[in-house]
Amino acid sequence: RGAAFDTMSSSASSCRQQSRPRRITRAASRAAAAALLSDSPGEVVAHILKQCEPRDLGALACTAQWLHPLLELALRLRAGENGHALPKKLPLGDDSCHRRVQVLLSLERRRAQLGRRTIAAGMSHSLFISPEGTLLSCGTEWDVDGNPTPGLLGHGELAEEELPANSIHVPTPLPGLASVRIHSVAAGVSLSLAVTSEGEVYSWGQGNMGQLGHGTWASSQSTPRQITALASERVVAVEAGFIHALALAESGAVYSWGAGGDGRLGHGSEEHLSTPRRIQALAGRHVRAVAAGYESSLALTADGAVLSWGRGALGQLGHGGNPTPRSEPLPHVIAAFRGTPIAAVTAGNKRSLALSRSGGVYSWGDGAGGQLGHGDETHEDAPKLVSALARLDVAMVVAGASHSFALTADGALYSWGAGQCGRLGHAGRAQAAAVRGSLVEASFLF
Repeated sequence: RGAAFDTMSSSASSCRQQSRPRRITRAASRAAAAALLSDSPGEVVAHILKQCEPRDLGALACTAQWLHPLLELALRLRAGENGHALPKKLPLGDDSCHRRVQVLLSLERRRAQLGRRTIAAGMSHSLFISPEGTLLSCGTEWDVDGNPTPGLLGHGELAEEELPANSIHVPTPLPGLASVRIHSVAAGVSLSLAVTSEGEVYSWGQGNMGQLGHGTWASSQSTPRQITALASERVVAVEAGFIHALALAESGAVYSWGAGGDGRLGHGSEEHLSTPRRIQALAGRHVRAVAAGYESSLALTADGAVLSWGRGALGQLGHGGNPTPRSEPLPHVIAAFRGTPIAAVTAGNKRSLALSRSGGVYSWGDGAGGQLGHGDETHEDAPKLVSALARLDVAMVVAGASHSFALTADGALYSWGAGQCGRLGHAGRAQAAAVRGSLVEASFLF
């Protein structure tokens, strides 16, 4: 509330001439701001309020009911400028203005988390960020085939003993980052990445292909170490593939490093890199999100275009070319999305997903196990709308190794793909025909 009113304070004060100098208290300043809000055209007020963070708008909603219609307009304007649309029809059929604002605020908070991953799951380990910014990890430093992956948990050297030793069974803070506030994390098959609140990047795990970004080909790093090659940039997001990594800077620059096979680093070659290098082909593209698959990469621009590069043997790049889709060593625009602005992208092992600004879910690549959600196991070499979700207002999509989730605006969760070990959340179903979006749980989450 204070931030929102303070936004108006200087304007309110300057609009009222004083006959003699007098001290303006914070309370008086906020009162003047409130008066200016009430006297101004609604559309002007909405354009001012849209600059506030959701938490400040939420505070205003609790204290100024007369602002609710303008808060709703501000939230919709804010969402549109950030590349997505808030639903016109809200859950539960509740049309009260207060309830509508609360629902829209919840959606905006959830959307804000898309660019800030606070939980990440690799093949054999998990990373968590506490509300205070503390980084925790748990899991094992063995891969699914029983081979050691030293350093993956970031707690220093653990004893090399038989499986399932070399493990931490509950989320435990990393001593090496105890004094650092963490903003987001990424967990790959062989490495872990963390971005601090200051935009610094730390990495640990296996580094034999340069995927840690420290300028060496060391076999492993058992504690978090800052990637100094990125120190000149304020990094806002990181992504970890199998043995390569991506970083997105606040400036819009995208960096890549690690294994370069099939051109997955985006530099026009298959050169392996042990230090981050900016992808020049994306310069000027205004990239706002990146995603790393097993051997491929994606970038999402501010205007909703999607570019992909790397291995494309199963169609995961989305450029067509059946029966033999080719790899791309440089970022290439996915032509199928021209005219369909995209709001978010994510990548699994050998497939990709995209969420359009209108809420449509698209998938392409490896269709084995029904992981594309089209009701069959056909590989798709270009984006295809997941028709089972077409009538739903999807707010978020997440890709696991070979299964996926979609979360709708009204809190319903859908899953599809390979269902071994209960990963789809459908009790009593194994591999199952969960090849279409299937309801896991429908609950109002606001």
